Amino acid sequence: MIDSTFVSAVIIGTVSLVGIGVNSWIAWRNQSKEWDRQKQRELRRDAVIDAIRAHTDLGAALVNLNSCLSGFLSQPKKKLTDKINTQVSDACQHFRDSRTSFMRAYHIANLAVGGKFSNALSAYFLLTGSVSDDMRRNKSFLDSAKSKKLALSSNNVILSARQALGIKDADDLSLIEDHN
Repeated sequence: MIDSTFVSAVIIGTVSLVGIGVNSWIAWRNQSKEWDRQKQRELRRDAVIDAIRAHTDLGAALVNLNSCLSGFLSQPKKKLTDKINTQVSDACQHFRDSRTSFMRAYHIANLAVGGKFSNALSAYFLLTGSVSDDMRRNKSFLDSAKSKKLALSSNNVILSARQALGIKDADDLSLIEDHN
């Protein structure tokens, strides 16, 4: 016959093991959820940083394109050299490459972040496109009004990036004034 003390000990031991197993599973599940949240925060941060880099490169490429096209058009046809033509061609290619990089970063940010940040990136991209179209059609270059629109749109990108990253006082960014 089986001793009731032995049966009680087995039952208590089994319940204890099950309790340990359940507690371990709950701890693992909570750690797994926290790990997932941390990975999502890292993905969000990396997407924002990549998009800001692409945003900065696109802005610089637009300013460079403006400088090269302005210089190109200010030269009389007789004084145009292969060097000037190459500079303009290189600036145009750099601008196209920057737009491609920006679109890649935009799509990743749209996937990982979305919301105001994606909208701000999109608005900036469209604005740089219309400004560059005007430049290439010789309609106008970066005057103070266009520069201010670009600066405001750029600041909107930065502000929305700061908000997407949860940075405190994300709306305290000042506008960079260009006094050239």
